[in-house]
Amino acid sequence: MLSDRGSRRAWPASLRLSPRILSGYLSAREDPTNFPLDQEPALFDRYENIFKSALDALKISKETLRHMGEFNFDSGNAANLESAVGVRRTVEALRQMNFQRITIPKPPGADILCEKDGRQVCCEVKTITKQRSPREGFFFADQVYEKIFENIDKARDQLDKCAKKCPGASPCSFPSQIGSTRRSN
Repeated sequence: MLSDRGSRRAWPASLRLSPRILSGYLSAREDPTNFPLDQEPALFDRYENIFKSALDALKISKETLRHMGEFNFDSGNAANLESAVGVRRTVEALRQMNFQRITIPKPPGADILCEKDGRQVCCEVKTITKQRSPREGFFFADQVYEKIFENIDKARDQLDKCAKKCPGASPCSFPSQIGSTRRSN
């Protein structure tokens, strides 16, 4: 077991990525929501797998990833951590669906660029974090639905900007009438 400075955690010696990527975050704050002590060390194994598969798909080193601002968690910002893990999971899902040339472009724009069947695609990842307060009077599924509608225009704008910057890229598009299908409680 490796000890983490500034934290009460002990890292299993088998882990190579998680301590490097997460130690600053865990030194900056205690986060029982994302890192419940009773789920360690198995939880770190799951993070290790997410990090490894994403780095393999992106073909970058852990140092390169950590130097990307959106993937440096040393501030202890839980929403940033959860959002970045969402991007990494999406990278892995794209890899499993045989997308190629998966990259994370510099902001502003889409979160991920990739190719499939010779077509470049822009992807925007939106995560609903555990840090958000529940909404009164909404079931969880309805909260998700509402959150999608709060973010859909921003995601569309980001994808359009990315497609304009990247010749030949196709943004995901949404039907213009999607807002009219919104349910109310």
